[in-house]
Amino acid sequence: MNTLLKLIPALFLCTQVLASDNVVIYMKSTNSQNPIRLRFTFSDDSDDTGTVDYEHGKGSIPVKRVKERTLKKASGGRPWVFETYWVESLNGDKGGTYIITSQGAVIGDFTYKRKDGKTYKFIEDEEWRDTKSK
Repeated sequence: MNTLLKLIPALFLCTQVLASDNVVIYMKSTNSQNPIRLRFTFSDDSDDTGTVDYEHGKGSIPVKRVKERTLKKASGGRPWVFETYWVESLNGDKGGTYIITSQGAVIGDFTYKRKDGKTYKFIEDEEWRDTKSK
């Protein structure tokens, strides 16, 4: 039963993926006085591109996947947990980096590191996602 409960978030995310063209995750910061909310969209056209939209931002920020590494392997040697690095690309200039640790459709860790080194941790923001999907 405990294993089934752990799969529910992944199943929910998969149903969202099937209902749209792009994979979209909604996140909010945990280590800032006023939470920062963002929407990270993985492009269905390419595994290596996406966009980030901040709740009070001025538009979409293009991102590109620059690195992926396997953190854990399942029995048989198949990749199981990944760490993926996405870099902002603003008018040809590199911006901050998003570091996402995931197991399938489940996000385990989501961090944003600005160019000046300041780091923000994020968690899934179901409340904002629910208001945007209505």
